[in-house]
Amino acid sequence: MPLVAWGALAYAAGLAMALSSPAGGLLFAIAASGGVGLVAAARGLANVAACAGLVMAGGFAGLTTTAGERECRARVLGDRAWTVALAERADAGAVARGVARNGGCRVTVTMFIARGRAAPGEVATVHGLPSLE
Repeated sequence: MPLVAWGALAYAAGLAMALSSPAGGLLFAIAASGGVGLVAAARGLANVAACAGLVMAGGFAGLTTTAGERECRARVLGDRAWTVALAERADAGAVARGVARNGGCRVTVTMFIARGRAAPGEVATVHGLPSLE
């Protein structure tokens, strides 16, 4: 599996931990990820260290999510199609970021583009399977 996929999974794991765990357990998990990253870096395992760092980043990102943002994310995750204002160019086979809108909710999203293309600033209808970042 490509390193980018491992990185995305590591970040998603950290974010999922943050959004589903009590703060105390989450802080322990973030610290443990940091320890794994340090040991991996000391042993020259840069890919493992980077993924541990991404788990930590996902955990910290989840900690900063407010209750309102969680509600919006849950609403967006319940959909299978979204209106997304693209922040960058979207091409098939690439990753693009944008802002998904659902009613009064605006959620920053990262998308893996399977097909189609759009320019930055365009508003596109996006279909797919959502997951926590």
